[in-house]
Amino acid sequence: SLIYSDEIKNAENILRTLIKELEKYDQQFAKTLEQTAIYNWWKTFFALVEDYEFVIFGAGRYGECVIEYLKYCHKKPVAVLDNNQQLWAATRYGNVIHSPEILLSQHSNTKVIIAIKNQPETIEKQLIAMGVSSDRILTFRRQ
Repeated sequence: SLIYSDEIKNAENILRTLIKELEKYDQQFAKTLEQTAIYNWWKTFFALVEDYEFVIFGAGRYGECVIEYLKYCHKKPVAVLDNNQQLWAATRYGNVIHSPEILLSQHSNTKVIIAIKNQPETIEKQLIAMGVSSDRILTFRRQ
């Protein structure tokens, strides 16, 4: 509902404001917080979601986590990709799953969120070998 989505936007704004205030008043704690991988990932993720179109690489549980979070941000990936041919053309979490090759043909300038649990660096290498620049790649790591 509209009221619920406004509450989510308010909560996100409050979180961003609190982080900014924390950084102003307690620089030491803020430095420690900034050094944590999860803080940096979400900070990057917020910027990515606000500023870019993106695809999600991984139609498993991690992909679902990213998609569910995106719903709270009122965003949807332009595509969900997976290497598993058996998933291609299937619908999961409200998205049709595609071959990674669609990235080159239809989404050549989008950001890519790698959302797989095991060995995400292999997918990153695959994407780079496909010609995707590393500045377009963000890896979701649950911690």
